[in-house]
Amino acid sequence: MTTLVVDSSVCLKWVFNDEIDSDYALDLQKKYLEDEVNLIAPNLWIYEMINGLKTAHLKKPSIPVNDLEIKLDHLIESSPNLLDISDLSSLCLKYSLHFNISAYDGAYLALAHANGLILVTADDKLATKINDPNLAISLKDYYNKSN
Repeated sequence: MTTLVVDSSVCLKWVFNDEIDSDYALDLQKKYLEDEVNLIAPNLWIYEMINGLKTAHLKKPSIPVNDLEIKLDHLIESSPNLLDISDLSSLCLKYSLHFNISAYDGAYLALAHANGLILVTADDKLATKINDPNLAISLKDYYNKSN
């Protein structure tokens, strides 16, 4: 079974399915829930989900808080396998500095590298900054490559 590291940009499309490439994200979620693919993420994932929901509410205050709580429950129910990354802090720092990315993005990348996996991201800017398909690939490119 294929294992992938997925970041928050992919997973948030599971509950905000009106975004670009949400169909790819939803298909990946479906494959994960049907045990066709394994998804993992660092244990900071949950905080990124909460932050993403908060940001969505700031952009669209008309989204009721209750709807955000339902979306959070849905995300938690279908969360990737969350792994402790405390032993990857040096690698996270290395990638954050090398690629000039956030520590959070560095954490996903460090998890992928440490496990010989690829990070799948819906953040095209991040995939472009990394510019190494052996480390990270955009969600769209992953689907174009695998289909």
